Amino acid sequence: MTIGELLRDYRTEQGKKQKEFVGNIISSSYYSKIEKNKHQISATDLIKLLHYNNISTTDFFNNLEKQDNLPIKNLSNLMIEAYYQVDKEKMLKLENLVENSDLSKKDQEEQTLMIDGFLELLNGDQRSSNSSEIRKKLKERIFNIPNLNQLS
Repeated sequence: MTIGELLRDYRTEQGKKQKEFVGNIISSSYYSKIEKNKHQISATDLIKLLHYNNISTTDFFNNLEKQDNLPIKNLSNLMIEAYYQVDKEKMLKLENLVENSDLSKKDQEEQTLMIDGFLELLNGDQRSSNSSEIRKKLKERIFNIPNLNQLS
């Protein structure tokens, strides 16, 4: 869900027309394009709009995050949970979710690599046929982190 879509949901829930919802903050024609995801709203105008319509900024952003198809933060928590529960089946389901998600191709590749790494850890001494390939990809990913040396 986008900011424009969520704003539209709040506006229709309040039973307001676009002009009523935006007041004098931005033009109703510009706002119309925000709802249609053709324009973006500045953070300042968004906060003014939320306050003008008595919408909690915290609630707004929490609802925006809840509406995401597959937030990476939640996915990481599910992976860690599956790992500590030694639940390979759950990990494989997460891999399927990632493949069918709206995540960018890059994010899908990173999340899939993390899942493959967790699965390798769960395999213990029983290495899969592509263990060395997974390890190679993980090493490349880790050692290509910008400013890696500055982290220590």
